[in-house]
Amino acid sequence: MRAGRTRLTGALGVLPLIVLPLLPLFVLSTEPTQRLDLSRAATASATITITDLTPSTVTPGSTVTVTGTVTNTADVPLSGLVLRLQSGEVLTTRDALGANDDDPSPASSAAAPFAPLVADLPAGSSVPFRYSTTAEVLGLSELGVYPVLVNVNGTPDGDVEQRVGELDAYLPFFPETPAEPTSVAWLWPFVDRPHHGPDGTFTDDELTDSVAVGGRLERLLEVAESDPRVRLTLAVDPLLLTELRQMVAGYTLPDGSAGRGGPQAAAWLERLSTLAGRHPVLALPWADADVVALARAGLTAPATDAVTRGRDVVAEALGRTPQDTLAWPVEGVLTPAALALWQDAG
Repeated sequence: MRAGRTRLTGALGVLPLIVLPLLPLFVLSTEPTQRLDLSRAATASATITITDLTPSTVTPGSTVTVTGTVTNTADVPLSGLVLRLQSGEVLTTRDALGANDDDPSPASSAAAPFAPLVADLPAGSSVPFRYSTTAEVLGLSELGVYPVLVNVNGTPDGDVEQRVGELDAYLPFFPETPAEPTSVAWLWPFVDRPHHGPDGTFTDDELTDSVAVGGRLERLLEVAESDPRVRLTLAVDPLLLTELRQMVAGYTLPDGSAGRGGPQAAAWLERLSTLAGRHPVLALPWADADVVALARAGLTAPATDAVTRGRDVVAEALGRTPQDTLAWPVEGVLTPAALALWQDAG
């Protein structure tokens, strides 16, 4: 396995659907707001947390609803808190999205009316909110992504009314309802460095801790198991499976002692096999070899062997045929030579 490969190795958080039936619902009129201070706050006295922003795809006539909490992070109470949603100019390219991430839009093209949030919010306290407006009020009309801003105004103790908190978000808008939603799946990697030498002796026992409860690989597996509604494609390193199966059968450490991780490896493999029954599986090349680099160097035989051997090992270990129409090249770069090699390997 190559060191330093740029890949996702941390656990991705899955945003749960949070139902807050007791929150006040602010259904806003389409009349223009009387407050037109659209400038950014110089300092923030409140923190805004969004727990839900719907719909995920906005079309003409959609009602846009944002749900969350506002927390007073100042050391003085805030009074007369009001909240609204406002939007900026449509973004239609990746470059524009990237530029907006670096320098967020003031979201000053359109603004829905303010709605009262709470009369008084003591320091350190939080208040939930649920705010609704329409795509038309926000000026959403062109195909693209609109930057939006949750804007909270209020009066800090002894001061004047001002913006006390803000939070940026995005809303995709389609002038016509898409025929089918775009399918998205997380590529979820189960990869580790080699832990045994050519003679089969393990160089360390670190895999035991990694697959035990609370270890890195166990946490990756736990998150992948947590919500069956989330689409995942499991990217599995066949060398990792081989080492874990060897641990189950019994293995030796450099000092001649027996390894201790057989039970943990068996439990982890069983859970991964169950998970593979619910999600597609991508077999990485043997030892996560860099097929693009091997193809560039003219080493087609070792590269082809890494691809085919990887698929065979994963299929045997998990009892599931891996995907043969998907590849995950290092750094996301695929050369024509490497593509031809993958195609020839089946």
